[in-house]
Amino acid sequence: MELHADDGRIELRAALPADRDAIESLLGKAGLPARELDTHLENFLVAIRHGQLLGCAGMELYAATALLRSLAVEPESRGIGLGRRLTGALLDQARRRGCIEAVLLTSTAVELTRSFGFAETPREVLPQAVRDSWEFSGACCSSARCMRLSLDPRVFRQTPPC
Repeated sequence: MELHADDGRIELRAALPADRDAIESLLGKAGLPARELDTHLENFLVAIRHGQLLGCAGMELYAATALLRSLAVEPESRGIGLGRRLTGALLDQARRRGCIEAVLLTSTAVELTRSFGFAETPREVLPQAVRDSWEFSGACCSSARCMRLSLDPRVFRQTPPC
């Protein structure tokens, strides 16, 4: 039986301190930095199946802006919609916390983020606190594309099909 991200065999839940090392390992496999993971672990989600970490995604909160980060899926679990499910769940969490926008930097997930309504934006228009984050001020992400999405319910957006 083929595995799909929404078939009930994969649990999405808030990351626990016990997940920290597995998240760091997965980020390493994906070539993503684990910097400040401990600081923002409470804002991470994990996808688990039979006790094994299959994916993760996190966010940092800067006033009303959610900075999405660290979306990673185990290579053998890619292509089943897990990245989409994690991203959607993080955006829902950001809305529940009162965020009015979400931003991210990506080199590899441009099409995924566009399917949620993200659009490229100049970095200099983002709030200063976001621009001061390590992601935006560090050399590791200097060539990544900056994407932005309004979470304001008054702004029309089309929700992508799952």
